[in-house]
Amino acid sequence: MFRFVGCADIPGICLKYYVYGNRREGYGIKIIRSDNDFERCLVSRNLLKVLNLAGQFRRCTVFPENLREILEDLTYDSCFD
Repeated sequence: MFRFVGCADIPGICLKYYVYGNRREGYGIKIIRSDNDFERCLVSRNLLKVLNLAGQFRRCTVFPENLREILEDLTYDSCFD
């Protein structure tokens, strides 16, 4: 599966957000700035959770270079829930 979540348009930059993966291996988020500038990370086996997170990233304009750091922070915070 490879699903387009949306774009964040900033003057001079267009970021595209996708969710990819499958039930067995898990689902991830991919953020593309250009053909050579993108980042992708597996997030969870819960598709709804990943889709919601990708939507939040689009609304808050998360850049490819920040994706891993933000996901690490979210994982660390969830250890204390």
